[in-house]
Amino acid sequence: MEDLLINIDKNEYKIHYDKNNHSVIFVDEKPFEIELLKKNSSDVFSFVVNQKIYQVSLNFDENNSLVISHNGIEYKIESTNEMKKLLGQYIINSSNNNKSSAGLIKAPMPGLVVKILVKEGMQVIEDDKLIVVEAMKMENTLKSPVSGLVKSIKVEEGQAVDKGAILLDIEV
Repeated sequence: MEDLLINIDKNEYKIHYDKNNHSVIFVDEKPFEIELLKKNSSDVFSFVVNQKIYQVSLNFDENNSLVISHNGIEYKIESTNEMKKLLGQYIINSSNNNKSSAGLIKAPMPGLVVKILVKEGMQVIEDDKLIVVEAMKMENTLKSPVSGLVKSIKVEEGQAVDKGAILLDIEV
């Protein structure tokens, strides 16, 4: 485990992380399970953090601080070269993992399949709505990360699914 100290709005936090496993970090000993779902644009990312989906913007300001924006609120983190390197490695590692399974649509968290919006053999384009999964009393519409053909649907409406369960397979 590696340690990193970060400052957010004059508060200091101790971060523990494993260089080989970017899926869990500890902030002041509290664990956070993190998964990069999608890079939406050059600075906007969708993450699952402790089974909740967040869309955030990541930028560096003129003082070289990392600015994380979520729902109109900005958090400034004094950045160090180690933090920049870690963030870059995390995004690269997550992106590489996502490329190898770009057409596999997986459940971001445990839930219930509410509605399947596509059929096998159907042509889809990037950002088409594919399936609705209810988790923690919230409906999440999963969109296609790629353009292609719906090769197979692995679930049925009303089916309970675990986190990471394959829901659909899209042939790129």
